[in-house]
Formats: sequence, C-alpha cells, structure tokens
Amino acid sequence: MASGKRIPFINVLRLLAMVFVLTPHLLAYQLENQVMIWVGTYVLNPLHIVQYCGALGVSLFFITSGYLTMPQAGTGRCVQRLYRQVLSLMVEVFAAMMFCMVVSYAFQALFTAINGHQGPYAAFTLRDWLASAVLYRNFMFRVSTEGILWFLVPFLMFKLGLILLDKPLRRLEQRGNGPWLFFGAVVLGFAIRALWPAFNYITERFFYMGIILMGYIFALLNHGRISKAKCALLQGVNLALMLFSLQMTQVGIDNGYIVSALYAAVLFYGCYKLRDSFHYNRFLAYTDTIGLPFFLLHYCVGVNFIQLIYYVFWNGYYTENHVMATLGLSTVLMLATPAKIAGCREIVLCTPPGRDGKVHPAILCAARVAGVNRIFKAGGVQAIGAMAYGTESVPKVYKIFGPGNQYVMAAKQQVSLHDVAIDMPAGPSEVAVLADAGSNPVFVAADLLSQAEHGVDSQVLLVTTDEALVGKVQDEVERQLAALPRKEIAKQALAHSKLVVVRDMDEALELTNRYAPEHLIIETADYLQAAERVVNAGSVFLGSYTPESAGDYASGTNHTLPTNGYATAYSGVNLDSYHRKITFQELTPQGIRDIGPAVELMAAGEHLDAHRNAMTVRLESIKTEMK
Repeated sequence: MASGKRIPFINVLRLLAMVFVLTPHLLAYQLENQVMIWVGTYVLNPLHIVQYCGALGVSLFFITSGYLTMPQAGTGRCVQRLYRQVLSLMVEVFAAMMFCMVVSYAFQALFTAINGHQGPYAAFTLRDWLASAVLYRNFMFRVSTEGILWFLVPFLMFKLGLILLDKPLRRLEQRGNGPWLFFGAVVLGFAIRALWPAFNYITERFFYMGIILMGYIFALLNHGRISKAKCALLQGVNLALMLFSLQMTQVGIDNGYIVSALYAAVLFYGCYKLRDSFHYNRFLAYTDTIGLPFFLLHYCVGVNFIQLIYYVFWNGYYTENHVMATLGLSTVLMLATPAKIAGCREIVLCTPPGRDGKVHPAILCAARVAGVNRIFKAGGVQAIGAMAYGTESVPKVYKIFGPGNQYVMAAKQQVSLHDVAIDMPAGPSEVAVLADAGSNPVFVAADLLSQAEHGVDSQVLLVTTDEALVGKVQDEVERQLAALPRKEIAKQALAHSKLVVVRDMDEALELTNRYAPEHLIIETADYLQAAERVVNAGSVFLGSYTPESAGDYASGTNHTLPTNGYATAYSGVNLDSYHRKITFQELTPQGIRDIGPAVELMAAGEHLDAHRNAMTVRLESIKTEMK
C-alpha cells in the first residue's frame, strides 16, 4: 500500500477510514441497541452512514490508495515498483494471518477454560489460516478466516492490471487518456459476465475497482494531466459503470455501497480542496503507517477480545441480548396471538431483561399488540420454575409455550411430567432444502444461511438430485456469509451441516421424511407433486419464492415448530394447542338397553367386575320398572 505519511490530508482521511471501519466491526455490536439505533434513526438515517459506515471507511481507503498509487503509472519504473509493493503486501498479509491464528487459538483456549464454549474462530483449521494468508480463499471466492481480507482482492487486481498493461498504459498516459483503458477493461468484464454468469464474483470486484478509479482520477487532476471538465466526465462514466455493476452482481452489494462511495468521494474532494490547510503531524503520519496492520488485525483480535470480556462478565456471547430482542419480538406475536384468539383469559409473558434491567421496547410493543396481560422480567430455568409452581409475584400457569436453550427445554420437559402442559419437546433450529437442477443457488444459499445464523447448534441440510448444484450453493454460501453480521455463529452452524446428493426425488423425499425437519423448503420444479408426499415436517415452504423467513414473520403460519425429529409425532403451535377438550354424555333407558350388554361383556373380558356391575344394576332396574 502506498503510504500517505507526507501528505497531511491523506493522513486525516486514513484515520477517518479506520474509525469508520472500527465502528461497525467492534463498537456497533455493543451499541446498536442504544446509541447507534438512535443516531441512525433520528440523525443520519437518510444518508445510511451508520448502516454503511464500514463501507464508507473502505471506500475512503480505496480512494486514497488510488490517489497515491495511480500517478506512478506510465513512469517507466512503475512495474518494478508495483512488483515490490505486491510482494511487500503479501508478506504483511501472511505475517498478519499467522499472528491472528496464534491469537485466535490462544483465546480459544481461554474460552474453553472459562465455560467450555468454543470461541468465534474455532471452526477454522491451520489449513484454513494458511489458505487465507496467501489470499487463496479470497481469490477463489471463499470466506477468509479473518473475514475482512476481501478488500485486498480488488486492490491487488488493480495492481496486477497496472503491471500487465504497463506499456499501453504508458502510451495512453502521454495523451492523458489512461482512464479509458481501465474503463474498457471494466466494460469487457461486464460483457463477459452477461454471457457467463459464473463471472458474477469477478464483476463484484470491478465495483470496488471503480472506487479506486475515483482516487486515480483525482490524482490525474492534481498532477495536471486532465482538466476539471474531463475529471467530472470521467467520474460520471465511472459512477455509471459502478451502478451497472450493481445490476450485474445482484447480490453482495446494494445501493448503500454506492451512497457510501459517493460520500467518500465528496469527503475526499473536500479535503483535497482544503489540502493546504492541513499540516504535517507525527501522530497522523504514524496512524497512516499502521493503517494496513490495523485493517488486517483489528477484526480478529478485537472480536476475540470483546468475546472474552463478555464471557468473563456476562457468561455469554456479546450478541445474546440483541438476539433475544429480535427473536422475542416475533415469538411474542406467534404465541400470544393464537392464545388470544383461542380465548385464554390471562396471558403471562416471561422475558429476560437487558443489562440495564429493562425489557426491550420491541418486545413490550409486541406484547401490547398481541394482548399479553402480565409481563415478568425473568428468563431461563428460573422462569420455567416460576410459571410451573407459582411465586409471590408470578402466577402458576396451565401451559408453558415458547423456545429456549437446552436448559430451558429440559426444565419444560421436567415440569410437564407432573405440573403443567408444554407446547412440544424441541432441539436446535433446523431447515432442510429440497432442490434440483433448476433451483436458484442464490436462493438456496440464502435459505440455508437464514437458519444457520440462529445459533451455533443450528443445522441446515441441502438435499438435491443435481451434483453440480452443490458447488454453486457452496460458493454462494461463502459469498453471502461474508456480509452477515452473525457470520461467526453461522460458520459454526455450517460446520456440522450437510449437503447431500441423492439419485432421484424418491430417495430425496425418503430422506427428508426420516429426517423430519422443522422447516422443509421444496424448491424443485415439481414442488406441488413433491409436497403431496411429505409425511414428516414441522412446516413446508413451497416453491422458490417462499423463504423460511416468511413463515417466521408474516405469511400466517406459526414458527413455533417441532425440531430434532419430533415432527414425526408433534405439530406446530396452533389454536388447538390452547384448547382443552371436555366431553359430555347422557344415556337414556333405551340407550342403556342398547349398549349395556356390550359394556357388560367387555368389562367381564377385562376382569373388571365393578365396571360390569355398574351397568348390570341399571339394566336390572330398567327391567324391574318395565314390569
């Protein structure tokens, strides 16, 4: 990476880039329920800066790198300098990844020693770390162990492009037309992508190369190689190509990245215009010097450190409270709404409060809408015990419904033996996707990940009749996983999940019926015919446009479903779950005469003479009255 330590305004922008990247990667995990949401909603939401501040930081890094690197092109000694830069970069990346590996395994040992849980990077082997250290996983479009090395791929592609195109670039640079060569390469890449969809991953990198071009064009303006008018024209063409890339890639990048790139360009140009107002500062120069190590190390080291703090002080993951709030919102609606419709006179909700001692407002709002009568700030096994037996404040209830961890589920099963009814036994969340050659790998991957992010013990299963689909889905899973805030949890869930290839649809349905998944998504061409042969499943989602998340939130079905194979014996929560059936019967003398002999005969067969006698005395009484 070219250093900007002698260019004060670049130092400032690099420092801002660090701050913008650090915020979502580390701080936002702790602040998103308080400060970040407030700021994002009431101050900066129209600009999407909070949501995409990480993208804004990366955009600033790309623009400043382009500004510092590109003027070297066409100087005759560019190739040798670029070779040295690429080699130096690879050495730094390798060293950083090895350091992260040592740190990760050290923290892993600490996590295990504290409470037996595995750390956030436990799923990666030494082979995975080595593959990331040489950027193999990134150039093969696999998720790196560190999680942030993707940003080096477009930068290196740009460097390598400069090396390969040195001679034609020099000729064009003499005429001030250097940018058009790169624009032509980008357009060619998009054309190839349109003819061959497999190049979707490469064209995504072209989007980020467009951000580097922004810095390059500003550098051309600064060195007097182009006029302001030509600079504006080139930036407009560049922006158009970036917008076009969004349409071509379809996933992985959205319009928020365009917004972030534009803000980065405006911020850069503002600092560029005021560059004479900035003065050399040792601290700023130092932060620029450590810029690359910061980008390479902050995520792995920072996430591990924050996780350790939460393990020590709160004995859980740092995302736990947020997950509770988001899951609790939909669960309250799914359980309280049918209870209200079924006519339950009193609905009691137990939910654990946050560290501030308050119930999340989203849960309170859902409870009010659904008609919950009483709310208690309690969770875990203690909440199950309170509702099963009653306390001075918590009333004893008749039925306990709702999800929980393994300890909550064990407690529910214990109290159900003598004291209350429960909805069903359940294990970790799971989804099975049934797909064929015509299934969209993007949809399939998204469906698998939507369940994997629930928890580290979640299980996802792909059953397909098309072997080629497996590789496509794996690539999509890796690609989409990189953008998930809960990717570390999803990675661990994916580690014990399966992708299964079967001979035909008969074998596929036999497998899924034996597996009895909580969620079964049928994305085959003949999904209606396949659905008729489903015997065991908690809930079935038909067709490519019916994701599991629709059932979780809005399609009308209940998302409280049997898991861990219990779909062979249990149904999901419904209105009948809240009803008790009472039977009433009355026999007339004629009825006694009709069924009495059968009752006597069956009671005698079971050697229950008192049963038989209860009918016999009535039959004799009727005979006496008739005389």
